[in-house]
Amino acid sequence: LKLAKERHAVVDSKFSQEELKEFRQVFRMYDDDGSGTIGWLELQSMVLGVVPTLDQNGIKRLRAMFTKFDGHGGKGLDFPDFLRVMRGVLDEDWHAHSQELKRSNRLSIFEAP
Repeated sequence: LKLAKERHAVVDSKFSQEELKEFRQVFRMYDDDGSGTIGWLELQSMVLGVVPTLDQNGIKRLRAMFTKFDGHGGKGLDFPDFLRVMRGVLDEDWHAHSQELKRSNRLSIFEAP
């Protein structure tokens, strides 16, 4: 069941193998307690580390995505949930920060296509 959920998230997100590898590394890096899930504070910390200029509206949008895809009733995002949030972040108008990301050379996965 867990593997099937991950397979569906991989297909649905349409990330390349390289992007998936990078996302898995990021997920593990921010799974502070090793629980296999990323909580709201961990996700917020990760995104603010990549996009330090994110405003309150952006944080609210991120929180809404977190809530939408948290398949564990507030316990956090597992890797498939995390992929869905990242797809949502990339599909929304977050690319305004792409120049900042390129200058800082942080996480190529957040660059605009």
